[in-house]
Amino acid sequence: TLYSTLQLIILDSGSVDGEINWMLGIARFLLPALTVYTAFQALMHLFAEQVQWLRLWRLRDHAIVCGLGRKGGHLVDELLGLGQRVVVIEREPERTRAAELRRRGVILIAGDATDRDVLASARIGRARYVICLLEQDRQNLQVAFQAYQLTRKRRKGTLTCIIHLDSPDLTNLLKRSELSIDADVPFQVETFHPYSRAA
Repeated sequence: TLYSTLQLIILDSGSVDGEINWMLGIARFLLPALTVYTAFQALMHLFAEQVQWLRLWRLRDHAIVCGLGRKGGHLVDELLGLGQRVVVIEREPERTRAAELRRRGVILIAGDATDRDVLASARIGRARYVICLLEQDRQNLQVAFQAYQLTRKRRKGTLTCIIHLDSPDLTNLLKRSELSIDADVPFQVETFHPYSRAA
């Protein structure tokens, strides 16, 4: 019975005597189509990483958002609405949210944004913005420091680093330290302190 059922997939297989009803006729076409579609989806899944690297290789003047929490999610939505190309770095992206963002054209890198290699893989050397929205001020400052170091080798354009900080003392300290940034490095720092902005 199993063998005869499989034979129904092959057109004009001779497995069924007489006239074939319309439901069986449609099924004989749909099953091979479903097989091809499944194989295509499997190949796309296997080569998704390679496709993403190809897209990254072509990117220029994009925004890198570090952290996909509540603030990061809202910001990504706003950037996409403005037509900005976006790369998101998130340590453990939620699967459903990640699939939705990829469908909307976001390049999502699963990794630690404080890692220099991860930032380099996001093509930070060709980005226009890097926005630090991680949970801790210390982590956001680490991202900014790594971005500054990577920008030393930059040849074209300026990288603007926007840092979210909860501590007003750190915000003031960072503003004072901006004066010590090497003028030859195409790197600008902007701080974002939510409580002072709200006030």
